[in-house]
Amino acid sequence: NDNDNNGNDNDNNPSDLSEEIQILTNRLRILFFTLTLPILPLGVILSLLILQLVYAATTSPSCGAGHPLRIYTFFTLIISTYATKHKAIRNWLFNYDRVRDGMVRPRGVRIYDQCFHFLAIAYVYYGTVLVQSCEDDLVDLAFYPHQMDGVLGGAAGAGANDVVTS
Repeated sequence: NDNDNNGNDNDNNPSDLSEEIQILTNRLRILFFTLTLPILPLGVILSLLILQLVYAATTSPSCGAGHPLRIYTFFTLIISTYATKHKAIRNWLFNYDRVRDGMVRPRGVRIYDQCFHFLAIAYVYYGTVLVQSCEDDLVDLAFYPHQMDGVLGGAAGAGANDVVTS
């Protein structure tokens, strides 16, 4: 019998094909949900860290205007705020709409995007250099001067490598 294929004729049945597509779609939804689930708590934690960094940079009177952490804090605030609106600002500045104008971006739009990407990479590089340059510091005196008494046992004149016993 040509019509009896031991039930292997399911590939041509439209209802079975739609069921398989539905099963595959559900599996992909679960996969994407699993991959994107950590984004929410990490985003909340990063937002709280940015707020704490901005608070520390603005409330510390002993920190000079040229302190690298203060500059990095404000650059972090600016780039994190701008990055969420980059597409809208680019479309407003250049009157560019991908649906209307097609897939090929105009030269000005490409240069603008490349400048933004360069600044994002420079931000990461500057943060790495800042962390490496401050790796020997026990406590940042400019932001937390009130914590020095507890860390060094009240000996404010002790150096970073000196051992103070109480």
